[in-house]
Amino acid sequence: MLDWSIILAAASGLILFLYGMEQFSREMQKVAGENFRAFIKKATKSTPRSVLLGCIVTAIAQSSTAVTVITIGLVDSGFMSFAQSLGVILGAGIGTTVTAQLVAWKFTALGPVFIPLGFLLGILGGRFSFLGKPIFFFGLVFFGIGMVSDAASPLRDDPGIMGYVASLDSIPLAILIGFALTNLFQSSSIFTGLVVVLSGSGVISIGQAIPLILGSNIGTLTPLIASFNLGLFSRRAAAAQLLFNIGGVLIILPFLPSFATLIVDLGGSSAQQAANAHTMFNVITTAIFLVVLGPFTKFVERLVPGKEEEILFQTTALNDKLSTDNGLAFAQIEAELRNLLDKTENVMEESAAMFREPGKASFQRLLKREALNDYLDERIEKAILEVSKRKLGQREMSRAVLAVRMSNVLEQLADLGAAIGYVANSMQARNRRMSEEAQAEIEDINTRIGEDLRLLGKSFPKVSEEDVASMRQNEVALRERINLAYSSHLRRLYEGRAYAGNAFVKAVSRMESAHAKLREIRKLCEMYGKL
Repeated sequence: MLDWSIILAAASGLILFLYGMEQFSREMQKVAGENFRAFIKKATKSTPRSVLLGCIVTAIAQSSTAVTVITIGLVDSGFMSFAQSLGVILGAGIGTTVTAQLVAWKFTALGPVFIPLGFLLGILGGRFSFLGKPIFFFGLVFFGIGMVSDAASPLRDDPGIMGYVASLDSIPLAILIGFALTNLFQSSSIFTGLVVVLSGSGVISIGQAIPLILGSNIGTLTPLIASFNLGLFSRRAAAAQLLFNIGGVLIILPFLPSFATLIVDLGGSSAQQAANAHTMFNVITTAIFLVVLGPFTKFVERLVPGKEEEILFQTTALNDKLSTDNGLAFAQIEAELRNLLDKTENVMEESAAMFREPGKASFQRLLKREALNDYLDERIEKAILEVSKRKLGQREMSRAVLAVRMSNVLEQLADLGAAIGYVANSMQARNRRMSEEAQAEIEDINTRIGEDLRLLGKSFPKVSEEDVASMRQNEVALRERINLAYSSHLRRLYEGRAYAGNAFVKAVSRMESAHAKLREIRKLCEMYGKL
């Protein structure tokens, strides 16, 4: 019969361990601040570097779930591509093995050292006071797991416990237990740490520990759940993470006896063997998936199908340092302005599609496109500010002023595009549709706006005299069309056919403002071309 003191001691240690791990992960993210996300999205130009990045960040944060969820969020926000995310997710699996190794190498004994050290750093203040809480909770993690280890030692002599442990010889059951408890704790680091402790205490053998670790490596379902309401590429990243983990377990299962022999042959204590099994499993499966990453990516794309465009927050001409040559620097800025014009055209097309194809168009995708415009405008402004600090002639100063004005007006035009889309989204939410006549008028106005954008794009940020003439003619026709649309709406109101209420007026009013912005951009281009 179990001694209740053992149960209470183990439970108390486990609670401290769980709480310490959760708080340590949070404090490390706070210390890093916004740089935590920036650190993940950088250094992903190659897959090996992405793997290394995922490994390092997870080792620091001690939560592959947190790193994976953040990575999925970066994919959804457009700051990381789906392809870039795969390496980070693979590396996160290796990084999460650090806790098990620290436990195996008796770092639990340092818990009582880190706790008072972190406490003193926090209350004494000074340059390193920000490290107080992370160090305190780091110590609490190992103090708690040390309590569990001490409480588990007597269990080797309990026949009831050992009888239950014998049932873990069923590999499928052990894998299921590992998976279930990992999801309960919401951390594979926590569960594998416990497995290492139980192995070191002699409660379970290495043969029993490995299937539990395999089950733990399937991971939590949190990233998959977190991706449900996100975009296509975020869902693919979440699916890839789960498939990585399940695939790794399926790959190693046929070779489980050989794998266990390899771990034993590597030597070390029972605890070290369990930790090594955790690390070796992740290293081996990561290496295998790196070899087949191309076919695996295509498999994920087929498994999570869709034709959605991947919208990435990336510049085209301002990726590297701005050229020290003023002429080349302005060429970079002009190229990025053309990219901003293209992205603005995408916003206007997306907003028009929300009226034309309400079932296919996405307001969230429209907002993401508009946010991309904000990002590009900000990058262009920074580049122009950098150039403006140099010694410039009058002509170059005028070019800088006009360039920043064009960038700002394009950003404002994208804002109007999002506002137009908001009208369509509100209609959809209330299950309202415009009459065919009103829909045709909206479509006609949108087509004319799109034509102006096409004419601007031919030689932007300059504009030819021929295109200026065409745009001026289009402006007159567009103004007449907008006035006619207001008159038609009043007639439909009188006849009781204004089914969408004031949504039509809101949409046309915002299109009228967009028309004014296009005219302003055209005038700026004329001025720019004369310099």
